[in-house]
Amino acid sequence: QELSRRFACDRHQQFEAGDAIFVGNIFTISSASKKECNICCDVSPSVKGRQSKHGVECSNNHFVCSACYVACTKLSAKRAHEHYLRRRNSGGINIVACTADNCFALFCQVALIQFPLYWKKLDSQHCDFIENPFMISRLQSLVRQSVRPECAPRTGCNGRDGDGRGTTSATVTRVLRIENGPLWERYWIRKQKMMKDVHKSKSLSAKTMDEFKHIFPNVEANHKINELFLFHGTTEDAALSIANGGFDPSKANLAGMYGAGTYCADYSCKSMQYTPEKDSIRVFIICRVLMGRAYPSKKILTNHKEPPEEKGRVFDSVYAQEGISNGGNQSHNEYVTYDPDQVYPEYIVFIKL
Repeated sequence: QELSRRFACDRHQQFEAGDAIFVGNIFTISSASKKECNICCDVSPSVKGRQSKHGVECSNNHFVCSACYVACTKLSAKRAHEHYLRRRNSGGINIVACTADNCFALFCQVALIQFPLYWKKLDSQHCDFIENPFMISRLQSLVRQSVRPECAPRTGCNGRDGDGRGTTSATVTRVLRIENGPLWERYWIRKQKMMKDVHKSKSLSAKTMDEFKHIFPNVEANHKINELFLFHGTTEDAALSIANGGFDPSKANLAGMYGAGTYCADYSCKSMQYTPEKDSIRVFIICRVLMGRAYPSKKILTNHKEPPEEKGRVFDSVYAQEGISNGGNQSHNEYVTYDPDQVYPEYIVFIKL
């Protein structure tokens, strides 16, 4: 895991008794309580010869070891311990509430946020839309190439408003890159949780990922948790609203084929069905999507607000595969998430057909 690699030096946190100042409290290690650090995933004792671990913990048992807390606060051990004491609730309470303001694990995760290297401002406070002419030709290529083979010959597409609106000859006229710090912070924290809780996930394919390295240079996607770049068709007003505040679950439609989720596609011809024309221009959002363990639905899932469970297995999303889902009548792949933090709007793309 990325965080484990970053904290490799802290994974063996054993010191001679009295050699170091520890942050937080002493927790006894047992088979029932291993005290695995939420940041570096280490479970070893803090002091040689003692089955105990030093660290901080919230009311939901999110534990951060002393070494990682020191590293995340970027302070000396002594100052980090003072920092910890200030962050606790008043009255000397050792276990704090699991909230964004108090939980030590959340505090450390925020401290570790990695922003895309191409961002102009590397912080979680700003929200800017940046003209990106460099990506116009690249995203035009992506839109033209990401077409369902059965739709390409006639440059049209079956589906709502689909006939005759092919994308194989589409022209991208403008690209806005979205730098939304608060949305990225939520996406990043959700991604770290999925990485930590990673379970055996079937790898998902997507047409948009075929030429990923060429289209998106210097961008990494975590394939272990099925992080994909996908299309979302919408109106210009809706795209700007999403870019500002993210996808709003309250606006999702329970009557949708797979319930009240955020629907994305790997075929541009599918997303084009949901992009009404305004002054000869249509709009896509290109999103980063964390699919994780996807439920392979073979039937429709109307009225769902989250992925189904199956034989005790929990899923992060729903994957509707063409030719298999909807009783074999699914004509395009669809990727459905129900947690808005699993989708980050990366680009707004303006298209002319």
